Amino acid sequence: MGFEGVIFNKVDFKGITLNLLELIDVRFENCDLSNANFIGGIIHRAEFIDCKLMGLNLNDATLQNVYINNCNAQFVQMNYIRMKNVILSDCIFENSNSQHSKFDKVEFRKCNFKLSQMSGTSLSGIDLSNSDFEGVGVGLEDIRGAIVSPMQAVGFSKLFGLVIKT
Repeated sequence: MGFEGVIFNKVDFKGITLNLLELIDVRFENCDLSNANFIGGIIHRAEFIDCKLMGLNLNDATLQNVYINNCNAQFVQMNYIRMKNVILSDCIFENSNSQHSKFDKVEFRKCNFKLSQMSGTSLSGIDLSNSDFEGVGVGLEDIRGAIVSPMQAVGFSKLFGLVIKT
């Protein structure tokens, strides 16, 4: 199943299952996709603006040339996802999972990833400095090469076994 060249405005997709969905040139505005299942979906040249994405399941999906802005994506599942040319801006991804995923040219702009799990996902070369990664679950190899703020560096230093003395 797929959609191409469609604008969804104020549509309620809560709990819908559309596994292996293909979305091309699609825009979601003020939509509710809470607890929807788009497992294995292909999302290409799409926008999610002012949407509720709580609990959305995107496991095994591919996102390319996607813009997600001002969305509540708490508890979103993005394990084994592939993202290329994706911008996440002013979103809440608290308690989300994006483990064992591949990020290529992904931008985080003022997003909240508190208490999220990202183990097995390389953040190398990605600027995390203006987003909140407090309590995020990552391994040493995952964070190596990421761009972080001084405060984030202190938090992530625990992965290196450093003890910071003040």
